[in-house]
Amino acid sequence: MDTRIFLRADRTVDYATLMGVMDKLRAAGYLKVALVSLHGQEEGVSQ
Repeated sequence: MDTRIFLRADRTVDYATLMGVMDKLRAAGYLKVALVSLHGQEEGVSQ
């Protein structure tokens, strides 16, 4: 599929869970999966 999927996760999501989600997306045919950084967007951080 040409659909792009962007995943965002904070520190409460462990690595194995995130990789499991990415694997399931790839198995479903979503090959364009990217991680989006939350750097600087944590709770309590003003921009």
